[in-house]
Parts: sequence; structure tokens; C-alpha cells
Amino acid sequence: MKDTFLNELFLRAHFCFYSQKEYLFNQGTRCENIFIIINGFIESGFNDKSGNFYYLDSLGPGSVIGSNYILFEESQPYCARVGSKCEVFVIPRLLIEDLF
Repeated sequence: MKDTFLNELFLRAHFCFYSQKEYLFNQGTRCENIFIIINGFIESGFNDKSGNFYYLDSLGPGSVIGSNYILFEESQPYCARVGSKCEVFVIPRLLIEDLF
């Protein structure tokens, strides 16, 4: 299992670069990825109906976003927006489901 997981992780996971104010996901959407922040930071919060963003918290390098929502098949309870240009390691939900 260990070798299979590492091989699949190498083939299907990837690094992404995001610019400031880009969204990783929006509130209420299905969790499709686990995100591991490599550098930069991500802001969590909510958007109102007018599109105004209300900040809750920020997450930096080493933080993991989305793992609980994939495991329990829940929708995102908040938005995740890039606070500064950042690099994120993205592990697709389908990879996790296929391996477990």
C-alpha cells in the first residue's frame, strides 16, 4: 500500500501557484482537494451576497486545508482566498478515494 500511495501521489498530485485574491474554493462547494501550503498564506472567511469578503483567519506554510471535509464528505463551511502569492501542493479527492 505504501508504494502504491507514493506512486499515485507522485503521478496525480501537483504544485499550483496562486496570485493574491484568487480563491481555492468557495463556501458551500464540495471539497475536491486537500491543499498543503508551501509558501505564502491563505485567508479563510465568508463572502456576503455583494461579494464582500469577511476575514476569519490566515494559514501559512505547512498548514493543511480540506482534509476533514474530504474524509467526511462535507461541503466547505468557508471560503479560502489567497492572501499573498503562494505555492500550494494539491492532492485530489479522487486520489484519496481510490487509495482508501
